[in-house]
Formats: sequence, C-alpha cells, structure tokens
Amino acid sequence: MGRSLACVNGATISLTVQVWIVNNSPEDQSLLSLTNAEEITVHLIQAPGNIGFGRACNLAISKLWEGEQKPWIWLLNPDVTVDKQVLKNFVGVAANKNDDWAIAGTRVKTATGETEFNGGHWNRKTGEIYPLNKLKPIKNYQPTSWVSGCSLILNPRKFDPIKPHFDPDFFLYYEDFEFCHRNGKLLRSPQTPHPIVLLSRLTDTHHTSSMTGHTPEKKIAWAIEGYLLALEKCAPWWVWWGRLGRIAIAASWGRIHGRSGKWIGLKHYLYRRIRQRRK
Repeated sequence: MGRSLACVNGATISLTVQVWIVNNSPEDQSLLSLTNAEEITVHLIQAPGNIGFGRACNLAISKLWEGEQKPWIWLLNPDVTVDKQVLKNFVGVAANKNDDWAIAGTRVKTATGETEFNGGHWNRKTGEIYPLNKLKPIKNYQPTSWVSGCSLILNPRKFDPIKPHFDPDFFLYYEDFEFCHRNGKLLRSPQTPHPIVLLSRLTDTHHTSSMTGHTPEKKIAWAIEGYLLALEKCAPWWVWWGRLGRIAIAASWGRIHGRSGKWIGLKHYLYRRIRQRRK
C-alpha cells in the first residue's frame, strides 16, 4: 500500500492507495516484477486470456467490491500516465463528502499536449457518439453524457450496495459509453441529478493507441462492432437500422478495395446477433 497526501480547505487529507493490474496477456510474465515494488503494493489479477477491456475491469471491480468498505476505483488504461499532482488533486475529490455524481472522467491529453477528451457527446436521434476535444470554462466539474474508459472514476457512495459492472458483450470500444448510459439512467435522482461528470482539475496523458496501434485493422473491426452494439442497446431501432445500413455499404466498398477492417467488424457483430437469436 501507499499513501497520498493533499491539503483540502487548510486540512491535510491522507488517502491509502492500492494498485491493481489485470493482466489480459497471461503468457506475458513481465508484470510479475511489479509486485515486488517497494514504494507501493501492486496486486496482479491474471485473466484467463485476452477477455477484452470491460470484462477485465469487471474482474478488478469484483475483487475490490468484496469487503464491507467499498473503495474509490479509478480505472486507467495501460497507456495512460498520471503525475503526482493529479493524484493529490484526486485526494481532494475523494475527501469531498458533498459530491453528487457517481461516475467521473478526467480531461485527457495526448503525449504532445493536445486535448483528446473533454467530455462525451451523445445524440440519441442520430446515433452520434464521439469525444469532445474543445476546452470549456468549467469550475470543479461539468455534467457530460459519458466519459472515457481510459480514465474513469467510480464513486462508491453512489453505487453501494450496487456493484458496478461493464456489459460483457463488449470486447473493446464503446463499453465506456454503454456503462455511463446504463448507470446514468439507473442512478439519476433528485439527489443525483447529474450522475456523469468531467472533473476539470484532473488531467491525464494518453499515449494513444500505443497498444492497439500495432493492429490497425483489428482496431477498426473492434470499433465497428462496439459501435453497432452500443446503438443496439442505447439508440432507437430506426437509428440502429440506419447506421447499420451505412456501415454495411462502407464495409462492402472497403472490402472490394482491400480494406477489410470495417467488414470484419460488421461480420463479427452480425454473427453475434445470429448466435444470440439461436439461443
């Protein structure tokens, strides 16, 4: 374990910090060396294989939700870095007993300092789902439709006794949107009118696609499959049908010209639907 200190309203606040890593590549044993770190205790959870982002997060959440006292959970991609000042700012967030949100995201910048995520856009009538990258004049936090899973914080005071979980149907991409959409509806109340927010004082650095960038075709396929699945679960049926048709045309045209990422994603999505209907 480690501790992080911050000064909040003139008082020094201490927070116990644990690091949990879910290894989606069990054949890779290099992470074992991290469990011997002296500065902070690192707990390693071995997944049975590459089970995808959401299902891997579910393993960690289930483990942390076992005790009576539910912890704050900050989910981070392996290609995201957080400096010490941001961690100190988070201590101040955790110390605030008057918070009225359940899920929070952070501002995310690229390694070159450009803004990558500053809140999430969702248009139910058109099916548009995309990150906002323009800075806005906000104070401590701003309500938003969804936040990026690369840096997502769960407030235990709003979830307990409900155990949060990602939809296991998703492998990669758009599981964060569906998670926010589903829990936003579940947790919205007069006491929590804006359950999803962006925390303006926390900014992380995302070394974008340093993992998935090695397999660009698979990245496109996962994104197409995840997007269609998100629309299936969250959008009106006519929006889903419209987007499905547009993607099918683009995927067919791309396949003819040797670009098959969209085609593979579309095929995987349709196969999944067929299998579900046969059950």
